[in-house]
Amino acid sequence: MIVGVAVVLFVWNRLPVEVVAIGVALLLYFTGLVDTRTLFSGFGDAVIVFIASLFVVSEGLEASGVTAWVSRGR
Repeated sequence: MIVGVAVVLFVWNRLPVEVVAIGVALLLYFTGLVDTRTLFSGFGDAVIVFIASLFVVSEGLEASGVTAWVSRGR
């Protein structure tokens, strides 16, 4: 049920993705479905760190106007 609600909230896109993700993680913890170790086990994975870094880089490119400049072409 929690995963279904999470999918609906992600697709609905009215709440920021970060809010939905953290809210689902907290809900799973407070309902006792996952423990603290399981909840935080994936955050140290290299792939997660890499993807989070890509979000930072993409936001920097967007804020600096590089993405708009590239999309205009010649």
